Amino acid sequence: MLRKAIIGVVLMAVVLWAGPTTVRIGMLLAPALANGGVLVVTPAGQVVVASVGAGVTLVANGSGYTIQAATPNVVVGSKPARQADGTYLLSQAATAASLRVYRNGVRQSAGDDYTYDATAMKISPVAGYAWDASDLVLADFAY
Repeated sequence: MLRKAIIGVVLMAVVLWAGPTTVRIGMLLAPALANGGVLVVTPAGQVVVASVGAGVTLVANGSGYTIQAATPNVVVGSKPARQADGTYLLSQAATAASLRVYRNGVRQSAGDDYTYDATAMKISPVAGYAWDASDLVLADFAY
C-alpha cells in the first residue's frame, strides 16, 4: 500500500512539474488515509494531506479511493406535516440553502415569511403571520 502511495505521489509530482494541472472529480486515485483525506502535491512540490470538503465523497474501489462529486438526495413537492403549534415538520433534514417553501402555490421567502430549524426539521411561519390550517404547504429541498 505504501509503495502505491509513493508511486502515486511521484506521478502527481511529475505531472505538476510538467505544467499547470487541474485535478478534477474522478481523476485521482488515492490510498486510504485514516483521517479521510487524500495526498496532494502542492505547486511548491510539498506532499500534504488534504481533507475532503462538502460536496465531495471518497468512494472505495478495492485498491484505494476515487474522489467523486457527492450526489444530494432531492425531494420535490413534499407536504410537511402540520404540527399543533402551527409549524411544519419535514420528512428529512433539508440543507437550508436548498429549501424552497410554497404556500398555496406561492413561493415563500426565508426570513420574511418563514424560518427553518434544520436540527428540528421545522418550518415556522414568521411571528404575527400565522398560516391557516387549510393552507397547502409544499417544500422542495436537498438532504
